[in-house]
Amino acid sequence: MTLIAPKIESFANIKDFFRALVAVNASENPKFSHRNFARRLGWPVSLMADVVADRRTLSVARALQLAVSLKLTADAADQLVDLCLVSSRNREVRSNFEQRIARESRNGQGARGGHSN
Repeated sequence: MTLIAPKIESFANIKDFFRALVAVNASENPKFSHRNFARRLGWPVSLMADVVADRRTLSVARALQLAVSLKLTADAADQLVDLCLVSSRNREVRSNFEQRIARESRNGQGARGGHSN
């Protein structure tokens, strides 16, 4: 089963990207399920359900696993990680990330070390 990734740059948070990811794959493959998706990624099925239901967000490590599974480019993988950080439920993580983005914007850099997204 080949997974289809929606264009990550059109999402402002990980929840919406993840829901679109599930929706596009379910519409393209009638055998697609949260359970099979979770197993393919090596994730607990409960994590998949919780992310889709917005009870949990992805960790950076899980986002990188997902990026590899989706065969994302390095830039798209960076954007996926950025979505995780900006969507973090941890206020300190989110605040630090937002401050870094603001600094990089003032310096004319993208969110990831100087390249444009």
